[in-house]
Formats: sequence, structure tokens, C-alpha cells
Amino acid sequence: MPVSEATQVCRDILERVASDRRSAAMTRVDLALLTAMALDFDDAREACIEARHTLDELGADTQAALVSLINGPIDLLADQPARAEVELRRDYEALQRMGEHNFIALTAALLAEAVYRQERFDEADDLVAFSRELAAPDDLAVQIVAGCVDGKLTARRGDPATGVALLREAVRLIESTDDPSGQGDVWLDL
Repeated sequence: MPVSEATQVCRDILERVASDRRSAAMTRVDLALLTAMALDFDDAREACIEARHTLDELGADTQAALVSLINGPIDLLADQPARAEVELRRDYEALQRMGEHNFIALTAALLAEAVYRQERFDEADDLVAFSRELAAPDDLAVQIVAGCVDGKLTARRGDPATGVALLREAVRLIESTDDPSGQGDVWLDL
């Protein structure tokens, strides 16, 4: 669906759930990603900040800690990996304190990408290992993001054939989804 159409769908949903602050906040987070895809990064970040604030006020700690799963990729899309790291690391640490074992794997994989883009390769490698250790084998989001970072790291360490193989596996996995934006990201990494 084109960004403009998806944006209108989200705005319609936001109207319907306006009286439920939690649902409205979560919808604003999704709308923020669409706003970033339209290259309005400032408004996208502001929407995430407002949504996190609302979720914090409501005591929805886990949902508040998941805002970086959108805000981090927004900053990566804006080519601001240090900014993405701040968002992702805060929530990575919050999820660790909560003892959360599901979403932390994806948060770690995205954090690995942010750290990789800042050329802190050993730290990125540790985050990939942590992510893969916790992730279920059928958790495609984690396997794809971690696989891409792992492939780039492996190639950088002097084993381009294995790195390309890891990236081709990520391509195979992402092509089984309805995520054209994610498909573009994975192909770009390859």
C-alpha cells in the first residue's frame, strides 16, 4: 500500500480509537513510521515521544519500551545511527530490567545495526549473538535483522562468501513476507 493510503488508514483508525489512550498511542507509533517513510523525520520522532509519554503515564511499561522498535528504525532511515542507538539502548536496558525475553531479541538486533553503522563491530557482534541466542527460530523479524548484521560483520572479518550466504538467507526469509520496505532494506544490505 502506498504511504499516503496507509497514512489515511492509520488516521481513520486513530479517529475510531481516540477515546482509548493506549490504542491511540500505539496507532500514533505506527503512523510515525509512515510519516518517516514520507521523509518527515521530525514529526515522526515527535509522535513517538508523545506516544511513549502517554504509555508511561498509563503504566504500560512494556509497550512504552517497545516504542524504539519504531523510533530506532526511523532514525536508521534518517541515517542517524547514534540517535537510533540512544532510543534502542534505553529500551534494551528497560526490557532487560523487566526480564522480558521476547521483544528484547529484536531490540538487540536493531541495536546491533545502529552500532554496526557506527563502526563498533565487536559490540555489534555481541548484540547479534545475544539476539540470536534468545530468538525463536521462527521469529522472522529477528532472524532477518540479525542475519543481515551478521552477514555484514562476517564479510568485514574477511569471509565474504559466508557473509553473502548469510545475507542471501535473510533475503530468502524476507521474501516470504509482505514487507516491501523490509525487502528493500535486506537487498540493500546484500
